[in-house]
Amino acid sequence: MAATILVLIITLLAQTTHSQVETANSPAVEEHIRDIVRELPADSALRRNLLQGARGNGVHYSWMDDMRKLGIKRAVVWIDIRFDSKGRPKKMSLNRIEYFTKYEGGMPTP
Repeated sequence: MAATILVLIITLLAQTTHSQVETANSPAVEEHIRDIVRELPADSALRRNLLQGARGNGVHYSWMDDMRKLGIKRAVVWIDIRFDSKGRPKKMSLNRIEYFTKYEGGMPTP
């Protein structure tokens, strides 16, 4: 039995012009998040999560800079999972990754 499951939505809360290290609680980061919240629709799950305090772990990875340069703000990762006859996961494989230039909605970039 195979299933395609949306495993992970990565929302890149990129700091547009900020350089180097800033903690998740810094005023600049919080202002950036407030800007994002203002542009999201009222019924947005991302908006709700940000308003409830959802934040990343504060670790900066080099791929984040690459994504920011490309204008990517969100990625959706689809994983195929095969289950055994008892319903336990047996094998997982990457199906596809979709990249978006908006935090919510829009079409994946080609």
